[in-house]
Amino acid sequence: MMNDLISAVTKASRITADDVLAFRKAYYSDGRISEAEAGGIFAANTACAQAHPTWAVFFCEALCDHVVHQMQPHGHVSEENTRWLMQHIDHDGRVDSTTELDLLVAILEQARTVPEALSAYALAQVRHAVVSGKGPLRSGKTLAPGVVDEADIELLRRILYAYAGGGNIAVTAAEADVLFDINDATADGANHPAWNDLFAKAVANHLMFATNHAPVSRAEALRREAWVNDANANAGAFIVRMVTSLRDIYNAATFKETQVQRARRESYFGELKSAEEITEAEGRWLTDRINRDGKLSDAERAALLFIRQEATGIHPVLEPLLARVA
Repeated sequence: MMNDLISAVTKASRITADDVLAFRKAYYSDGRISEAEAGGIFAANTACAQAHPTWAVFFCEALCDHVVHQMQPHGHVSEENTRWLMQHIDHDGRVDSTTELDLLVAILEQARTVPEALSAYALAQVRHAVVSGKGPLRSGKTLAPGVVDEADIELLRRILYAYAGGGNIAVTAAEADVLFDINDATADGANHPAWNDLFAKAVANHLMFATNHAPVSRAEALRREAWVNDANANAGAFIVRMVTSLRDIYNAATFKETQVQRARRESYFGELKSAEEITEAEGRWLTDRINRDGKLSDAERAALLFIRQEATGIHPVLEPLLARVA
């Protein structure tokens, strides 16, 4: 039945509300979509210039279920599944429709794990829209190229802090590089005021947690959702609260810990302290990225100020840059 529906809407080049209802009935009759049917849904989305607004909702729900919950391994997006997904949504490095972009972000948010490249690819779609002024993010907008608007920032938040986004709680090197690319391309533009804060806190997150010592558990990481959904929340305070709350939990338990537990706790906080320090390699990476275009932007200045305030230790290699924001 699903294949018949796909053929019918593709031939008509449009999807009505009744068509969407028929798709839902066909899908939820057994709760599964075959790989061939999923490919057909992608093809229908591409072929139909007109679609009822409810189509985008069904498209995202059904294909997210297929990719995340039906394809093996369940709950995880493997490299093989990523290649399958990219075959359907990628068009010469770009996502052409908002429905496909929404699907990509939903997969990042719902999967337990995804390949790091998938979150970087999602960020690259925002970079393309910001730099070129083209693509689904710019449909119907009159913004000039080289400007980060409020919608861009909210999408960046969703991608960066999606549960499966790249390195889970940590912003990865690939993600941080895309943010620097966006910043370099928009440093002279009239960016939304929230951009500087998001950039600064994301770069600091990458550097302070880049040692992969995982200072918070997956369960603790889920608590960030309250901050992500609060446009006025402070990402830096969030990071500090995470670390502080974990220290409080461990300190409260020390009065009855065993020698093994004590050794484990001391080892853990030794690793945590290391993760909060800016190493020579990290300092050189940051220096190279900031100096690449020969400018010190407002967002980069904000990142340096935040790092100086929050890092437990900073390698001297970063001192020349920090002196510029003294």
